[in-house]
Amino acid sequence: MYLTLGLPNAQGSKLSITTAQGLQELIRTASSDGTFVIPNDVNGCQIYVESGSVRFFDDGNTPTTDYGMPLFEGDTFTFEGTSIKKLKLVSQSGTAIVTIRLGYNE
Repeated sequence: MYLTLGLPNAQGSKLSITTAQGLQELIRTASSDGTFVIPNDVNGCQIYVESGSVRFFDDGNTPTTDYGMPLFEGDTFTFEGTSIKKLKLVSQSGTAIVTIRLGYNE
């Protein structure tokens, strides 16, 4: 089961990705809320790639255009039972747009 965590606003769910950044920083930029903090107990995240392609690491390492797990336009990926605060994403080329949902796995 998945319980959704509220983001600061709707804009915070649609992320524009170019350079490698952590999920919290991307949400802060998208929502224009520099104080948003992902709670420590958040252990789930769904990512849908609307345009472009991204690479990610969920262990704190920084992905590059050549290294990291790839996600392509149209892909949806669900992170479960992992520390979302360690998730970092980068666009493989240009700007990628992803929509996210944060939450708690029961």
